[in-house]
Amino acid sequence: MSNVLTTKRNIIAFVAAILIAIAVSSSVAAASAFNFGFADENGVPNSHADAFIVKDAEINGNTVTITLRDASILGGLKVNGVQANRSAASDGNVEYTFTVADFDGLTDVELEVFAAPPHGGYMPMKLYWN
Repeated sequence: MSNVLTTKRNIIAFVAAILIAIAVSSSVAAASAFNFGFADENGVPNSHADAFIVKDAEINGNTVTITLRDASILGGLKVNGVQANRSAASDGNVEYTFTVADFDGLTDVELEVFAAPPHGGYMPMKLYWN
């Protein structure tokens, strides 16, 4: 009886480990409906930041343009420490154009948010690419 219980526990633990591995590996890729998304500093998808995405990023070689909603509360965007070009549109959205060297990993960004603390200032995040 002891061997049967041990085998069942091992099977349950193995299945749980497989499910966790699948969930972790697909969580970033499945988090955004667009071809990019925001993640926190640890790489965990950030649905709050993703809510500002208007459309897919426009990618031309290594040059990327992303469009976010609500230019009135979004300031600059630093990508790997370099300030992106920012342009506010008449529809209230804001476009950022910058260069990305590697679309295989996470891209470090800091998005300036005009809001009351602790949500104001440059917010460190990451971009991931689907």
